[in-house]
Amino acid sequence: MGQALDQSAAALPGVTVSVTSTETGAVRTTVTQGDGSFAVTNLGPGNYEVRFELPGFQGVMKTVRVGVGQIETADAQMGVAGVAENVTVSADAPVLDISSAKIGVNVSPEEVENLPVNGRNFANLMTLATGATSDGNGGWASVRFNGKSNQQNYLNYDGVDGTYVWDASPGYLNATGSQFRLQTSMESVAEFRVNSGLAPAESGLGAGGNITVISKSGSNDLRGSGFWYKRDDSLDSASKYDDVKQPLELDQFGGSVGGPLASNRTFFFGSFEGLRQTTGLSFTEAVPSDEARRRILAGEPTTTGGGRSAERTRAVAAPPAPSPPPTRWSR
Repeated sequence: MGQALDQSAAALPGVTVSVTSTETGAVRTTVTQGDGSFAVTNLGPGNYEVRFELPGFQGVMKTVRVGVGQIETADAQMGVAGVAENVTVSADAPVLDISSAKIGVNVSPEEVENLPVNGRNFANLMTLATGATSDGNGGWASVRFNGKSNQQNYLNYDGVDGTYVWDASPGYLNATGSQFRLQTSMESVAEFRVNSGLAPAESGLGAGGNITVISKSGSNDLRGSGFWYKRDDSLDSASKYDDVKQPLELDQFGGSVGGPLASNRTFFFGSFEGLRQTTGLSFTEAVPSDEARRRILAGEPTTTGGGRSAERTRAVAAPPAPSPPPTRWSR
């Protein structure tokens, strides 16, 4: 959205405004109203060139970066054309979004690509939003906003409501699973927005955090990526309890590729991520102490209160063979 004005700050109706995606070449065109204003809706996230053209006036071009769920303003002041010339303006992203009272953050493609994320579950990046807290588990269910329950979070994935579509696998280094609704690889995520409070009507379908995820798509440039993460118990230290290493062999690998099928018209994108993990889990079990075993064999109550008595203990069938002494073991 924006407004076209002349050098005296008077409104310019009838200005042709063309919005062109620098990645795909897609063009959207509109004309300014009587007050010089215009609006172009339903633009995907990315970089755009906005051109203002009107016979008798200098052409103006502005570059704009549109994020997920953001409203960007592109105003132009057009002078009378003495000679054929164009004015190019690079628009800076404002520090504060004054178009809405929503509280949140846009996680950019650069952050998704470069910030270290253990297990490659980008739910960890949601903690960049104001009011977000995590219990450290690393899954979607571990993040809460402003004290609300994680069950009050709402997820929108490329326009699809994924709030109640759960996928508890793969495990991603923890026994509880990734718990990502509509599971996807970080290689497929372009960027996403987290509204942690005062979400606008179009995305405020949950009382907790409102997360809007946008996947990558192809462009006029053929691009790809690849990754491989390796973890092995040979690089780990032994447990301080039993001086034994927990077995671990983990390989996480994949990549993505995207490009044009027909320049400026049809594009493709695909990604793959694989996880191969072999690990051991340590368990700590409680066994009766020497005193507890003595009381059981003697028919004495092992605890007090709750109606427990020696008679009740004796009424129980004879105890099995004495339990082994406490030990620590892992598998």
